[in-house]
Amino acid sequence: MSIAKETTATIEAFSKRRRELIVVRGLCAFAVSVIAIMSALALLDRFVIMPDRLRWLLSLAGYAGIRVILWRVCLRHMFGGEDIRQTARLIELARPDLREDLISAVELGGAEDESDRCDSPVFRHLLQRDVAQRIGGAKAEELLPSRLIKPWVRGAACALVLFVALLFSPHFPQLFSRALLPGANLARPSNLKIVFITPDPADRIVAAGDTQEVEVRVEGGDVDRVHLETHEDTGTETVRLSREAGSRFVGGIQVGSSDVRYRVRAHGALSRYHTLESRPRPAATQFSKTYHPPSYTGLASRHESV
Repeated sequence: MSIAKETTATIEAFSKRRRELIVVRGLCAFAVSVIAIMSALALLDRFVIMPDRLRWLLSLAGYAGIRVILWRVCLRHMFGGEDIRQTARLIELARPDLREDLISAVELGGAEDESDRCDSPVFRHLLQRDVAQRIGGAKAEELLPSRLIKPWVRGAACALVLFVALLFSPHFPQLFSRALLPGANLARPSNLKIVFITPDPADRIVAAGDTQEVEVRVEGGDVDRVHLETHEDTGTETVRLSREAGSRFVGGIQVGSSDVRYRVRAHGALSRYHTLESRPRPAATQFSKTYHPPSYTGLASRHESV
């Protein structure tokens, strides 16, 4: 004897409703964890000048924490291989009057070989009918009301409101983007502003072997030291720019056979990376000569490639 269809329908509806609530809870947990962790990293980036490698490690650690939270709250319940017996036990927790009866109906109705049964068919029939009558009118929304996930929804709503408020604070949007996307080429916001005067544009093609002058203007405050960081195949180098008149600083980059990525640092301000693309100078690799003899020689013109 199989499980009564009323019982099966209720169990399936309960399982579907439970998955829906778990998904909503997972989305809320994801929103709260992303906002909380990445906002904390953004605030840390605001007050601490960190090397790029450390920012990468902290962002990766933040993503690992988000993944752990999402697994514990949602994913492990979605992919945990929950069977009908486990679902029946969860229904019994919501309906104490079905305690032990529902799981018994599921277990007795799930046996495959009737010859191996040691119980009474009449008893099984009465149990299945009794459970079907008692559970048939139960609705999944009543067994799993929405109030079970209200704290999660409320927490996500509060986190979103706080996040929107922070978006109006100075520098936070870009700091949050730097925490969320550590590999993105974004400047570190500061009260100071670095303006590139030369090269213009800051990303350009330069002949190999040339020295590219770099001149910047620092706005928003007086600084004494401005450094130029260069990154190329041969390694990384940091040099101090010379101060010109006022808030202008100047230096140079020797461009070799490979591209050079560079940025400028002035106290807490850090520009985004710019690139000088190295290109070899034009050179003659082949040319041709045409000889035109005087007409009186009677000779034809001659062409040679060298």
